[in-house]
Amino acid sequence: MSIPGDAGRSDRMRRRVLYWCLYDWANSAFATVMLTAVLPVYFLDVAPKTVAWIGMHWPAESLWAYVVGLSAAVMAMLMPFLGAVADQTGRRYTYWLIFGAVGMVATIWTGGVPRDQWWVLLLLFFVGNIGFGGSLVFYNALLPHIVPASAYDRVSSQGFAWGYVGGGLALAGVLVWMAWAPEWYGIPVDRAIRQGFVATGLWWTGFGVLSFWGLRDLEPWTHPLRGIGPAFHAGWSRLINTFRTIRQYRAPFRFLIAYFIYNDAVETTIALAAVFGRVALDIPTTRLVLIILFVQFLAFPGALFWGWQTRRYSTRAVLEVLLFIWAGATASACFIRTEAAFWGLAAVIAWVLGGIQALSRSYYARLFPAEYSGEFFGFYAVTSKFAAILGPILVGWFTQWLGDIRMAVPVLAVFFLIGWGILRSVPPNGETG
Repeated sequence: MSIPGDAGRSDRMRRRVLYWCLYDWANSAFATVMLTAVLPVYFLDVAPKTVAWIGMHWPAESLWAYVVGLSAAVMAMLMPFLGAVADQTGRRYTYWLIFGAVGMVATIWTGGVPRDQWWVLLLLFFVGNIGFGGSLVFYNALLPHIVPASAYDRVSSQGFAWGYVGGGLALAGVLVWMAWAPEWYGIPVDRAIRQGFVATGLWWTGFGVLSFWGLRDLEPWTHPLRGIGPAFHAGWSRLINTFRTIRQYRAPFRFLIAYFIYNDAVETTIALAAVFGRVALDIPTTRLVLIILFVQFLAFPGALFWGWQTRRYSTRAVLEVLLFIWAGATASACFIRTEAAFWGLAAVIAWVLGGIQALSRSYYARLFPAEYSGEFFGFYAVTSKFAAILGPILVGWFTQWLGDIRMAVPVLAVFFLIGWGILRSVPPNGETG
């Protein structure tokens, strides 16, 4: 016999999970179209092959990598303060909405940039990527407030799985429009691509607004917002206190170090995959988008598969396997000479991509007492942003030095191996301590 109150809470939790996963569906359009597949290749087409600036020559692919890293650096500097303020005032939802809105507007605006203003593309991508990353910080921090710890693995994997399907469908729509618009409607290819950017922003906005609306009850609207001065002081005080607290728990502290290192390589691979395919292998834009689309849809069952494996093995053991697969995949980049080989490498990465992202989030959530969830996820968010800085910049520098991005990518394998070594010191089943 069910208890009415329990049934009501269960229904409310299911609705919250639905709306929470819906945001993964929404924002993944930016990840596939703007960050991974279409915009990077379009930028390489419209920007000069080499840009002369401050007495140096910058290859276009290096310039893109630097901007990816710089936007992550800005986020890393903002998040300690904003995350601490949001945690103290309970405004995670508000900051989630604000950053999401910034990213949505910047993405839509990108569609209006003329072909010859490539530097404006970089600027809008920079702003959009900050909005995208910032919204995910607070989105992730809502997980402990939606489901109990026992559901972290399942719900986290579901969120990423939804994201892969949503991002894949959005990318497929843009790809179809890029192919059909010039032939059927006489629209120039450049304009069709820019219209695809607008559609991407509208996809993110439409489904994102539904997610915001569905989770609006998470925000304590009766609490007044603080002024800038008090908020700044409270934010940094909270950050210092959180750092002191987290050092008392060796497991989450060690995990954050491991995650900082290996997630840097994951984020770099995602951001530079299309650039690698275009520059190293001269793969046409349409086929590059098809490859990224293939990755999105294969990542969906992959995320669910690795989440299911945690029922049989410890979460840490599954993460270790994923790290070794990633290390081998990135190390093999220097041997990629054909489009067929690139397809094979993409398949391997697709199968493990969702697993490492979803299980890192849910495994970390088990490493500390539940009452500290907001504080510890704030540090997780900061680590995520810092982790997206070094990899792109390092690959950009090696590409500039060696003259071949194919030889620069394998350095990322070292990140996975170092991360694995540190992860070995964390409890296999995620006990607190």
